[in-house]
Amino acid sequence: MVQRKLQNCSICTLSSVSLRTGTVNRSPYNTTKGAIVSLTKSMAMELAQYNIRCNTVIPGSIRTEMVMKNRTPEELQQRVQASVPLCRVGEPEEVANLLLFLASSESSYMTGQAVEITGGM
Repeated sequence: MVQRKLQNCSICTLSSVSLRTGTVNRSPYNTTKGAIVSLTKSMAMELAQYNIRCNTVIPGSIRTEMVMKNRTPEELQQRVQASVPLCRVGEPEEVANLLLFLASSESSYMTGQAVEITGGM
């Protein structure tokens, strides 16, 4: 696999808040999102000796095609107000900024973490 220690290497994976909230008729999706967290934690332990950090991001309701599909903006806002303490949908750029942080040397002491970006869900 890896032959030598590396400098500032990071693997970031994406999961979903549905791993703990569940979603009707989405059991395979929810299961794989939980598996991503487990895989990332295992990889973090295995790859730490090579200076490779592994973390996963767990987004909540983010303004993506999947979240917006089959919902009007009003329906989405109602759902968000009922379940998200910050009462808004997250933006893709907010998730991207978290991923940039995890990939950077600013997070050099973070590995094996599942970081939620959910607006407080």
